[in-house]
Amino acid sequence: MSDDIVKRRHTALRRTLKWSGITIGTLVVLIIIAIIVIPHVINTAAVKNKIEAVASEQTGRQVTIAGPLSLSLFPWIGFDANDVTMANAKGFGERPFLHVNELQIHAKLIPLIFGSVEVSGITLDSPTLHLARKENGRSNWQDLTGGGASRPENSEQESGGSPLSQLSIGHVEINDATLTYDDAQRGKHYEIRQFGLEASNLAAGRRFPLSFSTRIASEDPHFRAAIKFDTEASFDATGNRIALTQGTLDATITSYGGTQPIDLGAQWDKIAFDNAAGTATVAGLLLNVSDLKAKLDAKANQLNAKPKISGHLKVPPFSPRKVLADLGNPVPASLEGFDKASLSADLAARQNALSLVNLVLKLDDSTLRGSAGIPDLDKAGLRFDLALDHIDLSDYIVSGAGENTRLGTGHGKLFMKTRLPGRLLEGLDVAGNLAIGKLSGFGLEARDIDLGLHAEKGTVRLKPINAKLYSGTYQGQVTLSRAGRGIRLETAETLDSIELAGLIEALTGNKRLSGTANLALNLSGQGETVGELLSLLDGEVSFSIKNGALQGIDLWDSLHRAYVLFKEHKRLPAGDDPKVTKITNLEAHADIKQGKFINDKLTARLPFLAVTGHGSIDFFKTNGVDYHLLATVVETPKVSGENLSQLKSAEIPIRITGSLSDLSVYPDIEGALKERVKSEVKEKLEEKKKDLKSKLLEGLLGGKDKNKKKGGKDGNGG
Repeated sequence: MSDDIVKRRHTALRRTLKWSGITIGTLVVLIIIAIIVIPHVINTAAVKNKIEAVASEQTGRQVTIAGPLSLSLFPWIGFDANDVTMANAKGFGERPFLHVNELQIHAKLIPLIFGSVEVSGITLDSPTLHLARKENGRSNWQDLTGGGASRPENSEQESGGSPLSQLSIGHVEINDATLTYDDAQRGKHYEIRQFGLEASNLAAGRRFPLSFSTRIASEDPHFRAAIKFDTEASFDATGNRIALTQGTLDATITSYGGTQPIDLGAQWDKIAFDNAAGTATVAGLLLNVSDLKAKLDAKANQLNAKPKISGHLKVPPFSPRKVLADLGNPVPASLEGFDKASLSADLAARQNALSLVNLVLKLDDSTLRGSAGIPDLDKAGLRFDLALDHIDLSDYIVSGAGENTRLGTGHGKLFMKTRLPGRLLEGLDVAGNLAIGKLSGFGLEARDIDLGLHAEKGTVRLKPINAKLYSGTYQGQVTLSRAGRGIRLETAETLDSIELAGLIEALTGNKRLSGTANLALNLSGQGETVGELLSLLDGEVSFSIKNGALQGIDLWDSLHRAYVLFKEHKRLPAGDDPKVTKITNLEAHADIKQGKFINDKLTARLPFLAVTGHGSIDFFKTNGVDYHLLATVVETPKVSGENLSQLKSAEIPIRITGSLSDLSVYPDIEGALKERVKSEVKEKLEEKKKDLKSKLLEGLLGGKDKNKKKGGKDGNGG
């Protein structure tokens, strides 16, 4: 090729490039001029009207832009709108459904030309959203979300993929948002205020930072909370899969009724949702409040139909006492313990129901196992089937008098002053069974307890209650109901073949009375404290004792001493043998009035004695004892060589007084013998009267006989 031809070709190329450059430059200049000029020459009022019309048509609500509208084309295309309002649904009043002070949306122009949406920023300033639901269940948002035909399954393939695959948002910001929700169906009102959200570099398949903060208010239940949330979020190109990783949530709750704010916290490894598959996963979720930390791992399936959730909940050891104190509800001063607890359970949820199975709750030295659940989350009723290995009540109730304090003694003053929380019975919906291997404390001990519990409408019924108690059995039922600020108690109980010594020791702190007992008890009463309730109990009790003994007194020894003192005017020296009155058989009935045991009928058979009588015991106030007995001597053994034959068949009044710990016995031998003498004199007089009457009659009859005899002689002689 010649040089001349090459030269001509270079000249043509330069000419082409020159004119191409001029053309492109001219176009760029024209575009720049258009970008600068067009926003100023476009009729923004017409654009605003068009936006309002399209938005109103798409939502079915009236959308208005009351403030100015500004447009931009380069380097991004977008608009700023002020005072934007969406009307409420029909029938929900004049208050707007949505109002935004300022709305900004900007997208990069060049990527948009090539079919990619790169939004540089979306900003909402002071948006306000009002949600409401009427009593008939209709909401003011259902017409915006609902009922349209579902998208065909192959729509993404036909359209070349989801729009989200081409979407990129540089920054999203929401400032000072407000949301209110009024639910007329449940009478609830909620508010979210000062809501602020930030996210940046949003794109499908890429993790991006997401954070928000807000304040929440509720009237029922009444509380206020401040919340802060941070995480890394991601979504896929379809928008069906969303994940939150390495997140934290911090909340401070105030105005909930407690005295101190409550600080709550949460953190998690991953929370993921798959809308298409209807699944969700929670991994490494750690919740904490005060000293309590709860870890949850869970999976959910069938979220689009009938959700099923399974997982595992674990609460490492914590101090319930510290947590309750930090929450403003400290453990009452009359209770000890509650120092250490832990929990492990498998979680399962189906169709508005939640349950914990394989539950293991450890509290101090006791372990509770079984299952518990809420069959209807809307009603929040609790159902359970649990077994407790053992519990010692004396580990929890402050006695004030050392380890030997008994429930029936007056030493547990703090416990007796414990207020009964009648208000806690209101709204309870609880039913289930509780088995207790061993229940002990203050000398009381029961085993193999089976307890049925049913609570609703402010009444708690414990029925049935079965237990093994002191070599015998216990059966009963107890009803608790609210009475003013306190509690009303009603109980019906039977005890069969009970070894009485242990039971009496639990109630009084001593073993004065022993034997095998049967007992039927019915009680009722009410009070605001434990002591007040016990002191106001009314009811009745019937009981019998066989092969028993009463320690501390010896009725026969007391009779013997009183007899010697009366007959010989001397006191016998005190013996070294323990004082015991053996009981062959005893039957009694008593009324219980305001906590006082009033024994109106008592019959007993003792060695050498048959006893009847009546009396009273004040178990809870004074421990005072006052009995009037009448002992009939059925036999008279020889005691220390004394001849007590004069006492046989005597009816001797006996008075027993003092306290359960110090009894005194006063047999009235003198009165008995005087009555005996009077009776004998009366008998002698009756015998004399009968003898005199007989002699008089004989005398009268004898005179007639003499006359007859004389007349007979006369007759014979004549």
